[in-house]
Amino acid sequence: MASVAGTIAELALEAMIENGAEYGIVENGGDIAIFTDEDVRVGLYTGKSEGLCMIVPPTKIGICTSSGTLGHSISFGGADAATVISKSVAVADAGATLLGNSVRENISNVFYELEKRDE
Repeated sequence: MASVAGTIAELALEAMIENGAEYGIVENGGDIAIFTDEDVRVGLYTGKSEGLCMIVPPTKIGICTSSGTLGHSISFGGADAATVISKSVAVADAGATLLGNSVRENISNVFYELEKRDE
């Protein structure tokens, strides 16, 4: 269940591409599948006054966020926003869920850099 929303977003984007879309963005409850030919700005909302904005260059990628303090999904952790970026949206969703569930203490302004892995 940790990657259902990301998988659905990825499948929807793949269907768009198969039907001739030159670009597309599918957002499914914090899980985003992007295929773009130009820069796209993506904002991450943490439920607090601070947020994060990133510029995604032309690519096909998944950006998924899990939260234990915001939204209706069940989380076993306390992260405001645990975000993972991957070529696979399903993997990004599962990773964000794992990362979010792992946060047990009240921490802020901590960034985790995951190793880049070839698929």
